[in-house]
Amino acid sequence: MTRRSNAFTLIELLITSAILGIISVAIVATFASGLKVYSKVQNYMGSRPDALLALERIERDLGNTVSSSEIDFIGGRESVSFAALIGEGDLGRILYYTKGRYDTLTREEQSYPRATASKIRKGKGALKKLVPTKNVRFSYYYYDVEDKEYRWKNSWEPEDEGPPLGVRFELVFTEGAKDVTLTRTALIPVAYRGPLVKE
Repeated sequence: MTRRSNAFTLIELLITSAILGIISVAIVATFASGLKVYSKVQNYMGSRPDALLALERIERDLGNTVSSSEIDFIGGRESVSFAALIGEGDLGRILYYTKGRYDTLTREEQSYPRATASKIRKGKGALKKLVPTKNVRFSYYYYDVEDKEYRWKNSWEPEDEGPPLGVRFELVFTEGAKDVTLTRTALIPVAYRGPLVKE
């Protein structure tokens, strides 16, 4: 009578090892792709959605600029202020600004008495912090009557007679380990357009 051994044969061990190897590779691959998705979601949940919403808000506010002889359109490289309807449809001033590099972009609404004061003072109206930024840049589109050309410039003063034709704004923020730049341009309907056809 032959005695049967309870041990595994070499072929059974090789087949079992191969099956376990295939299952392990599938589990590791699934886990690795899950980590990649998680990392992407975490990066996207950072500043990008806030930055996109901030750009939408700036574009909408600039598009709703109103013409006012008492509230000037004033723009610099890192800030802009203009007349707009605020609150329940009252005339006031909207300001967008940062205090410098690596600061939060702020939107401020100032009521009519504060908006018509001789000096603009930031931080005196209803404030809303929008998005942490590395840098914000505004530039202003206008028609140069002397040269008969449309141009961009980095500032807009009350002497420039009314609001510019448009405003380009650029937002730079950090996402993960890299800097991301988003740019939008808003046209201002109440601005003087210049000639429709160049002479």
